[in-house]
Amino acid sequence: MLQVRGGVTVAITLAAPHGAPLTEASPVWQNLLAALKSSGGPHVAVTLLSQQPSTFRVGLKVKRDPAYEADVVLAAVEAALRSHFSFDARDLAQPVQQSDVIATAQAVPGVVAVDLTRLYGGTRPAQQTVASLQVRLLASRMRVETGVAMSSELLTLDPAPFDLLEEMA
Repeated sequence: MLQVRGGVTVAITLAAPHGAPLTEASPVWQNLLAALKSSGGPHVAVTLLSQQPSTFRVGLKVKRDPAYEADVVLAAVEAALRSHFSFDARDLAQPVQQSDVIATAQAVPGVVAVDLTRLYGGTRPAQQTVASLQVRLLASRMRVETGVAMSSELLTLDPAPFDLLEEMA
C-alpha cells in the first residue's frame, strides 16, 4: 500500500521471466489487473508497475591453486558470478553485498583468494554509481516520488565484460 497523489493504492511491481519488459499492453498485465480489480473492493485502487532493471559492475583479481589452469578458473569465476547475480537468482530491491561477491568467487574450485577491486552500479544513491569499490549497492524499493508510485529496482550483474578479471600476481 502506498500513499500516492490520488490516495492510498495497492501497488505491485511485476517482473517477467528472464527480465523481459512487461507493459500495460501485455496480456499478463491486462489479465492480472482485471483479476485484481474484479476480486478487490470497489474503493481500493490498484497500480501495476514494471520492475526497474538496473545493473552493477565488478572488477577482481583471483589467486588460484597452481593445480588448476588459470583460464579455467577465471572462466568459472565469471560464470559463477553471472549465475549468482542473474535475473532469475535475484529479488526485487535486493542489495548487492561486497561479501556476497567475494564468497561467490571464493567458492569456485581452484580459487585460493579474491581481491575485489570494483563494485559499483545501480541507480541510487549517486555515489554508488561511479566506478569505485562500494561495500554494498542498494537497490530501490517501491516508493512514492512527487505523489507517483515508483517500482522496485532489480539489480543484476552487467552483461558487459568485467572491469577487471585477472590472476593475482
